[in-house]
Amino acid sequence: MTLEIKSEKELYFPGVTPKSTNNLFYWWADKKGRATRAMKSKHYKNWRNEFIKLLPDDFMAPNSRDIHLYIEVQIFKEFDLDNTLKAIIDALQIKYKFNDNEIVYLVCKKFVVGTFHSMRPEEHYIRIRLLEKFQVSQAEDIHLCDISTDQKLLLNEILSMMFTMVAKTKNLGELQRNIWAYWSNFIVSKRG
Repeated sequence: MTLEIKSEKELYFPGVTPKSTNNLFYWWADKKGRATRAMKSKHYKNWRNEFIKLLPDDFMAPNSRDIHLYIEVQIFKEFDLDNTLKAIIDALQIKYKFNDNEIVYLVCKKFVVGTFHSMRPEEHYIRIRLLEKFQVSQAEDIHLCDISTDQKLLLNEILSMMFTMVAKTKNLGELQRNIWAYWSNFIVSKRG
């Protein structure tokens, strides 16, 4: 089964680096040195509160149920995708007053930019999409279409056609006309 999932709403936060769960908690040890108690760190609380301020009031209805989300981050190579999700979801949960156990479907994607040694945090971002709701039984195999993969296939198709045109064309003017004609037809056929 191929499932086309559509977004209802999207939020985009350029230049925002998600907080990792590795930095969320301080642990206290008992007299024997065993970690027994955890408390959310001040840095985590500050990040979460600042992120909540960025969230618009109308992205989700309060007390939502059966939530379907897509979260995409562009972060350092060393950041684990799963560790970046907790703080984002906690902020959403506080802002929109839902229980995170109501998230029944979550698609996540990580794009890498830089490393700890070659920092480029200005290129970090967080993208959140509220997805349309859908039903899938446990017995069904699902195939999700990755938009970025589809775009790569599309680009390869265009480049292949252009290389073919270059090989068949005798002069630059003819090549330019052929490319514009192909591109115009291509756009019309993909829209139509």
